[in-house]
Amino acid sequence: MSSSPGEVPPLTGDAPPADGPADALPPGCGLTVKQVDDQVHFAAGLPVVYVQNYKAACTSMKFSLLLSILPEEQISDSALHWRGEGPFARRLSACTAAEIEEILGRPAFTVVRNPYARILSAYLDKVSLSQPQGQAFYRRFFLQPNAEERIGFVDFLRCVASDHPRTCDPHFGLQYVNTLAHHIDYDFIGSIEDTGAIADYLRGHSVVLEPWIHHSTHAAALLETHYSAEAEALVDTIFAEDFRLFGYPRGLARAQEPPTRAERAPRRGVALADFAANPEGCAQPGTREVEAMRRFERSRKPAERRAIAEDGVTFSDWRAVKALANAMIEANALDLAHPLLDRLTLLLTAHMD
Repeated sequence: MSSSPGEVPPLTGDAPPADGPADALPPGCGLTVKQVDDQVHFAAGLPVVYVQNYKAACTSMKFSLLLSILPEEQISDSALHWRGEGPFARRLSACTAAEIEEILGRPAFTVVRNPYARILSAYLDKVSLSQPQGQAFYRRFFLQPNAEERIGFVDFLRCVASDHPRTCDPHFGLQYVNTLAHHIDYDFIGSIEDTGAIADYLRGHSVVLEPWIHHSTHAAALLETHYSAEAEALVDTIFAEDFRLFGYPRGLARAQEPPTRAERAPRRGVALADFAANPEGCAQPGTREVEAMRRFERSRKPAERRAIAEDGVTFSDWRAVKALANAMIEANALDLAHPLLDRLTLLLTAHMD
């Protein structure tokens, strides 16, 4: 990579060098244990696995699935929103290899949403001081919150555009990252724009679709109110892979249309079952920063660690850059720590004018 420390390159932290394979994974595709544990929902008695996608009817999906195995009065808010209790509380990382094989052998499904409507819904629902996601957003981007007026939609999108796909709040982030789409052979990918198809799929697995509308923002009906040409262009850029992968048409005029397809090409990433069974030993080709940080954490050779830290000034994942900077400070390698700290500052303030 040839980017200089004084420039913030496009968000390609997981991409290989320019001369790498044409089918390289897009940014943010590196699997982590926390991400898999948070997104993959399974329970005893459920014949399917659901991979959560925030702001795409995820609460309705979980509510419907739990209703098929529990009386409604036993379904708590924690079971629906925070996984603190209930059938979804168990994570894949707590399962044995045999259990993982059985669970991930079930049909997997997810639900996606038109990027224009989804990001507007996230903005209207979550970018508020009354929401923990809103409070975290203002802290993350060093913004002074105004209790009476939220940040403008275009400014919000600029902040999202400056973040790394792997560190962005999943309510605002990329759907191909949320759904682990490059690592799963899905049985079904539904869309908010065609709830009939979702209902038919769930019915085929003895589940009745029960909409949960408490977080509804009616974003699809408010597109013209909030979108400018700049906002539309920002969404086109930020969510380019979501448009491509899930087959959504470009342009606000077509924002109500269902996707034309959900890609069924062979997986390009590591198989989720392989990663879940052995996360530490499972290589993830094409995810440059993830692999670099794994090598850094495992290595006890100062020269190898220094080489990774030198490459760190091209990383777009601020958390990885911060970890490298801290390690170089602890090792008293200040000649490497200073460029990394400069890089970290650029990444954290890239959204500012």
